[in-house]
Amino acid sequence: MSLLDLILPLMRFLDVLKRQKSEDNLAVTESELDKHTNLVTGLTKKIDELQVKADEAHRLKDQVDEYAIFSFEMLIND
Repeated sequence: MSLLDLILPLMRFLDVLKRQKSEDNLAVTESELDKHTNLVTGLTKKIDELQVKADEAHRLKDQVDEYAIFSFEMLIND
């Protein structure tokens, strides 16, 4: 048995291990990507919900400001 006969199976085995490691890394990376995608989706939905509330708050503030100006004008015109 030559040295090459010993080394070739070891090299094949190392290749298999490298491939398995790459596949494992890919699976972990895909899992992390899914988690991050879900987080981004959830945050985007939350942003949209908060934007609706912010728009409503702005509209209500404008109404309060108009009422305050109206009330002030009523006071000085009496």
